Amino acid sequence: MKKPLLSLNLAGGGAKGLLTCGFLKAWRDLGLKYDFCFGTSVGSICGLLYHQGDLDTLEEFWLNITQSKVYKSNPISWMGAFGERSSLFNPSPLREMIWQNFNFQKLIANPADFYINTTEFYPEWKDYTLNIRDLKEEEVPEFIMASSSPRIAFPPIYFRDRWLCDGGTINNFALNNAIEAGADIIVVMTPTIPEPHKAKNILEALNLETSEPEYKYLDYGIRYINTVNKIISQCSCQNDGFREVKVIVVRPLKPTGIGTLDFNYKQPKKDLIKYGYDLSRQILEKELLPLL
Repeated sequence: MKKPLLSLNLAGGGAKGLLTCGFLKAWRDLGLKYDFCFGTSVGSICGLLYHQGDLDTLEEFWLNITQSKVYKSNPISWMGAFGERSSLFNPSPLREMIWQNFNFQKLIANPADFYINTTEFYPEWKDYTLNIRDLKEEEVPEFIMASSSPRIAFPPIYFRDRWLCDGGTINNFALNNAIEAGADIIVVMTPTIPEPHKAKNILEALNLETSEPEYKYLDYGIRYINTVNKIISQCSCQNDGFREVKVIVVRPLKPTGIGTLDFNYKQPKKDLIKYGYDLSRQILEKELLPLL
């Protein structure tokens, strides 16, 4: 029997990405291997360190993170919100952390493929995804930065004659990318679930705007895939080159109360990582292991 091709899709979620660290620790402890991985926004940062074999560095990254280590605010940046390169914050601390922690040789030594997902908004409006093997060493941190730059909050990134912003803007889960790559099983790890509420200030409004893709896109995508699977099974199309695709989702069972840009956590970070670990392990043992 042919071994199913496995895709690990790491979605965005800003400060909630702390949970993704726990998700990935469970993945490692279960001895799981992916054929390819797609990272979007904070998922691209987590995926970068995991792909290069630095899960301990990833955990240290999250345990030591604070808001000031991700972005800073100053009058110039707020004035810039009304200019051509609009943004409310300066993410130079995040850029520095990415540069300090990535290792290109480790990345390309991993036999699996790692894709980074961004959003191009000029000159076209579309998702723009590249394999790290198609990037030069000096391009990797900037492409990760582009994937992790939510519109309005952080400035856009100019890359290869394109203006790019956060990959989660239009394609947070990369389901279509994984299917096109040939995946038979897609494991989506997302640290957020819908948390609808009235915004009390501009930052909460920004949080709602950047998390909108979580509300329906993933469920719509899975529903569509399941419908196609049903049609394929009923008409016995497998012999004609069609295949059924299984999607497994690892996500919190209830809202965490963590804002997208709120890196000054109220809950103990180790507890959040452990919650992500326990949840991920339970889902993977129940839904993924029997398929492998």
